[in-house]
Amino acid sequence: MFAKPMVDQFKETASLVGLMDINIKRAEAANKILKTNLPVYNDFNKAMKELKIDTVLVATRDSQHVEYIIKSLKAGKDVVTEKPLCIDAAQCKKILKTQKETKKKVYVTHNYRYQPCMMLIKKMLKEGVIGDILFIDFHEKLDRLHGADYFRRWHRVKKNSGGLMIHKSCHCFDLMNWFVDSEPVEVVATGDLVVYGKNGKFRSKRCRGCAHQSKCEFYVDMFPENSEANDLYLNAESEDKYYRDACVYDKEIDIEDIANVLYYYKNGVRVDFSLMAFTTYEGIDIIIEGTKGRLEYSVIHDNSWMAGKVTVHGLASSLGEKLVLYTSEGVKNMEIPKAEGTHGGSDPLLRKDIFIERIPNSPLATLEEGINAVLVGDAANKSIKTGKPVKIKDLRK
Repeated sequence: MFAKPMVDQFKETASLVGLMDINIKRAEAANKILKTNLPVYNDFNKAMKELKIDTVLVATRDSQHVEYIIKSLKAGKDVVTEKPLCIDAAQCKKILKTQKETKKKVYVTHNYRYQPCMMLIKKMLKEGVIGDILFIDFHEKLDRLHGADYFRRWHRVKKNSGGLMIHKSCHCFDLMNWFVDSEPVEVVATGDLVVYGKNGKFRSKRCRGCAHQSKCEFYVDMFPENSEANDLYLNAESEDKYYRDACVYDKEIDIEDIANVLYYYKNGVRVDFSLMAFTTYEGIDIIIEGTKGRLEYSVIHDNSWMAGKVTVHGLASSLGEKLVLYTSEGVKNMEIPKAEGTHGGSDPLLRKDIFIERIPNSPLATLEEGINAVLVGDAANKSIKTGKPVKIKDLRK
C-alpha cells in the first residue's frame, strides 16, 4: 500500500528510511520484495532512536495501532495510520489525549473516500442534488474468497481486530459520516457467526497439509512457488508461529460474519447497514434518500484475491458499477468516473494526497474523523454483546 510506491514513485517527495516488524524475518522479507537495503528492526524504540524520521506509517495489527501511534506522537513524529485508527473507544481517548498534548498530526487512511464515484456522490450531496439527506441504506457483501480470508488471519480474534465491525465496516461508517457531515448519536446492532468458526463440520490447524483439502470449499494453496507470501509468511513462521492460512473453522474464531446495524445522526439522518462475509458474489449497494431525490449506487466486484481465483459468475460484466439519480425531473444514469489502481483507483489518489500535495477538496481523514468511524463500530460491537442500544456520547466519557 505504501512502502513499494514510496520506493518506486515518490523518491522526490518521500523517503522510506526503515522497516520495523515484531517478526524480524518479515521485515527482512519486505526489504527483499522492495529491492531495498533499509535498516530493519523488531524493536520500535530502537528504530526511533537510530533513524531520522519525520512521519511514522503504522500498519500493524489493529489492536497495536494505539501503542505505536502514541509512541510516535510522544517522540515528536506525525503519524499516518492504516484504518481503523484503533479498535475501541478507550484506545481512541488515549490517542486523542496524546495528540492534544504533543500537537502532532494524525491521519487515517480511509481510502474508500478516494474512490472517484464516492467523491462524485459527495459532490452531488454537497451541491444539494437530492436535497437534505433523510436515510441511507448500505449493504456490504464479501464473497467466500475475500470474506473467508478474514477468518484465516489475525482479524478472526476480536481482541486483535475489533471484529469486522471495526476492521472492515469502519470503511463504510466513515464513508457515511463523510456523506452526512454530522455526528452519529445512537447505535443498535445484531450479529452472529453463522458460517465460519464453530460452524465447521471438520477442522484442522491450517490449509497447508490439511487432511480435509478435497472436501473443504475454503481450502487454498497460499504458498505457490516463488510467491511473496513464502517470504512474508511461510518462511517467517518460526519467529512467531503466525499461520497465514489458518483454518476458517477454528474454534478460537470469535468475530461475527454477519451483522445488521441501525443508527442515526444529530441532524436526523437514519442509517440501515448490513455486512455479510460469505456471499456468492462481492459488492456494495447504497441508497441515499433525500428531500428532493434519491441516489442509488451498486457495484459487483470481479476481483482476484490472494486467497485464490475468483469464480466468474458473469455478474461483474453484466451489472458492473452504476450510479442512478432519481428526481422529479426524471431518471439519470450518471457517468462513472474511471481511475487506474487498486481499490477502485482510490489508493493512488490517497498516496498522492499524502506524499506529494493535497488534492483539491482533499478527503484525507483527520484524527477526529477516524475516531468517529471507530465509535460507530465499537457501539455496534457493544450492542451486539448486550442486546441494547448504545449512545455514542457514553463512549466518549
